[in-house]
Amino acid sequence: MTSKRQLAAIMFTDIAGFSAMMHDNEGYAKTILARQRQTLESTHRDFGGKILQYIGDGTLSIFRSAVEAVECAVNMQVELRKAPYVPLRIGIHTGDITYDETGAFGDGVNITSRVEELCVPGGVFITEKVYDDIRNHAWLSAMPLGPYDLHNIETRIHVYAVTSKGLPVPDRNRLNVSPERDVDYPAAGLKNKFTAAILALFLGMFGAHRFYLGQRKKGILYLVAFGVAMAAAIEENAPIIAILAIIAFVDSVLLFVMPKAEFDQKYNQMAPGATRQRKRTQPIKERTPKENRSAVSEVFRK
Repeated sequence: MTSKRQLAAIMFTDIAGFSAMMHDNEGYAKTILARQRQTLESTHRDFGGKILQYIGDGTLSIFRSAVEAVECAVNMQVELRKAPYVPLRIGIHTGDITYDETGAFGDGVNITSRVEELCVPGGVFITEKVYDDIRNHAWLSAMPLGPYDLHNIETRIHVYAVTSKGLPVPDRNRLNVSPERDVDYPAAGLKNKFTAAILALFLGMFGAHRFYLGQRKKGILYLVAFGVAMAAAIEENAPIIAILAIIAFVDSVLLFVMPKAEFDQKYNQMAPGATRQRKRTQPIKERTPKENRSAVSEVFRK
């Protein structure tokens, strides 16, 4: 069994809230997972990345340079914004990695894993080493989040959030958590689908449910349409207002029957107080040789 050691840009990814998604709607979760893997594989081909492992809903991969890794990550997130949205978290670090057919390990792997755990859905977090390599890039940019004491990492790690192409910029205070334990943020700021449905049923003609869901422009359109309908009804005695009532009723029904996982994907993933469960990172070598051989042997054949 031959192991290989190299300095590389290391990338960890995983889908935020995937376990809950599987529990609420297994078919939808499988669609999200398939979309994530298809996008990941195509972007890795474009930017010269090698996928070493599939770890449940996550992946471990390496790149020849930090620039290629971050460019790949940004393009991946831009693609995954499209419906159906995939709430992917990505962490990138430059360091030593040793891998063979049984797994991958090293300080570089551990640091990357911890940085990915800090990341917000739809974002890309990088370490200072990576930032130093991309800081003069033509279109890549990042903002500092400060130093972190990461679990089982001796030195403090300075973390940055990539801001290129509209990637989400997190609230620094909400990231100041210990990533070695499961964390639930307070539910403040979360949208409730039943509240939205009730608003649509009783006040939908005024766009109340759209304002509640953070869709301000749509809410304003509802108000304008209601005003126009009222004017038309008064002047022409036409039941135009009934059309708005029907639309609001349909919105209400759709919200009531929408699976919770799908509702959260649409309206809660970017909420400042969104509850996010962080899973404990398992040691890479805990996978069985048979499971790892199929994933990693592809690297050696290339």
